[in-house]
Amino acid sequence: MSECFFPIRKYIDFCESTNTYLKENIKDKHQNVNCVVRTGFQYKGRGQTGNFWESEKDKNLLLSCCIYPKSLLAGQQFILFKFVSLALFRVLRHYLPEKDLKIKWPNDLYYHNEKLAGVLIENTIMGDKIQNTIIGIGLNVNQMQFYSEAKNPTSLALLLKHELDVDRIEKQLLDSLAIGYSMLGNSKLDLLNNEYLTKLYRINNWHRFKIKGREYLARIVGVDNFGFLLLDYDGKRQSCDIKEVEYIF
Repeated sequence: MSECFFPIRKYIDFCESTNTYLKENIKDKHQNVNCVVRTGFQYKGRGQTGNFWESEKDKNLLLSCCIYPKSLLAGQQFILFKFVSLALFRVLRHYLPEKDLKIKWPNDLYYHNEKLAGVLIENTIMGDKIQNTIIGIGLNVNQMQFYSEAKNPTSLALLLKHELDVDRIEKQLLDSLAIGYSMLGNSKLDLLNNEYLTKLYRINNWHRFKIKGREYLARIVGVDNFGFLLLDYDGKRQSCDIKEVEYIF
């Protein structure tokens, strides 16, 4: 299935980041054709809000893909985070108990309170439409030690106590993306939105957060159509963007 959905594929030993490599070396050569680039090592791997993504050489799944979701309006960009997060979720539930997997807003995959995967999405907008989308995915597969200042990384190998086949997981992920893409049609967006909320980390429970520089006891109640997190705290309901909220563990 994924072979048809992603007809252009490339593997490289190392690069600055797969998102950057795809933009500079592949996307413009194959316009309007879905493509994937995967690497064994990124020396400037990026996460959301400019964070560094740590990954040991040849241990994890590091890839970027370019798709053309032209049915989506510019104001619907956050739907792509939901689509990709759920595609990752469907893969990981083959390896870990589904009840313990969660999507941490906006787009990280968590097992209990530990981070397994992250997503970086970059859109090209023309007028009021999304022309193309580059999706960067980092999934910790076989790394056993982490040295960066990230608070809570883990990997499938650490959780399962054995190494896994990264090539097999890549195929599962690309198949899952191909299947999930059909849900981007307007008739299925409500289903996608509801599924995302049911799997959202910390939803409807009270936890400590740092919000706009101050610590509060708050409850996540949802995500609005523009991707802002909806929180009950300080006696009212407010929306916050990613730079305004810090999870306290």
